[in-house]
Amino acid sequence: MFAGIAATNLENETVPTVTVAGHAMVNPSKRQVTDAVRSRAPHLLRAARNASSHG
Repeated sequence: MFAGIAATNLENETVPTVTVAGHAMVNPSKRQVTDAVRSRAPHLLRAARNASSHG
């Protein structure tokens, strides 16, 4: 386990922890993850959209 994630979720290894461009979220909703990606790493959404349209 990464030390930063363990510190973020208070050593609770069963809690989903997501990091988007340096922004850690503990047990985030789908909406929170999508909003974080949209604001902090929008290029990932474009890449995913392009990949799905070519598949």
